[in-house]
Amino acid sequence: MSENKKPDAGLTATGKPFGLTRKELARVGDRAMTSESVRKYIGCATVRRLNVEVLDDEKGTVKPSRFRVTLHDDANHRAIFLYGSLRDPRLVEITESALSPTIRPKRV
Repeated sequence: MSENKKPDAGLTATGKPFGLTRKELARVGDRAMTSESVRKYIGCATVRRLNVEVLDDEKGTVKPSRFRVTLHDDANHRAIFLYGSLRDPRLVEITESALSPTIRPKRV
């Protein structure tokens, strides 16, 4: 047998997506950003949502229950983080950083 060919072991693998889809994550971000506390915090600033990510639980449970939304406020030179529960994304904890997040160009 040549080096490039591998024997056919007859193995197949199947999988099922784990976690939230991109659309579901986007909806979580939308809900978090419509929170009255977030609107008051941001004020008249124009912010851009950079990402929404699911956070692993400290308890190590299989299914994560929390998220973080990262916003960028270029005019005020800050990053704003929204932390919340996937059960009710409108109830968030808001923190900010003077360090601007890394902004990557959009993929085409």
